[in-house]
Amino acid sequence: MLAVALAQLGQTLLLPHRLQRHARLERRVEPLPAPLLHGQATAPAGTFKQLSAGLWHACGVRTDDSVACWGASWNGQGLPPAGAFSHVTAGASHSCGVKVDGTAVCWGDNSSGQGTVPASAFQQLSAGDDHTCGVKADGTVACWGGAYAGENAPPPGTFKQVEAYSFLSCGVRTDDTT
Repeated sequence: MLAVALAQLGQTLLLPHRLQRHARLERRVEPLPAPLLHGQATAPAGTFKQLSAGLWHACGVRTDDSVACWGASWNGQGLPPAGAFSHVTAGASHSCGVKVDGTAVCWGDNSSGQGTVPASAFQQLSAGDDHTCGVKADGTVACWGGAYAGENAPPPGTFKQVEAYSFLSCGVRTDDTT
């Protein structure tokens, strides 16, 4: 979000590898072109208890447990379903959330299966570019979607947090190791 805010102010920033891949831009310092801005730096009015910034959009859980998304939505990633949520995550062109009853749902792009949630209860999710990972109620991790570099093959064990990004996934185990 800071990078987008700086770009809107006309300052320069280093474009991350993830943005280059989607926009096919060279790695260099340059202002973010105006056509790549889709309102992702302009949150809707209201109060939020949790936020997630994706590549082209952002989503947040409001204090009333509903989800709001803003920015690009060409694949429907900015159109969350109704319901009460405890957690939301925004990826490249898909979003996912954990409802207060532990069920998970994803919306937006599903071209690599990143929106096809396995049947389970979840504590937390993280959306990458073409994959999604989540900590299940029992602490194990499930990942689904693109498998270009092993990003959807989590190790055994129990985790308290997972993070998906581009072509990798990381997690914090319940003993605080990674």
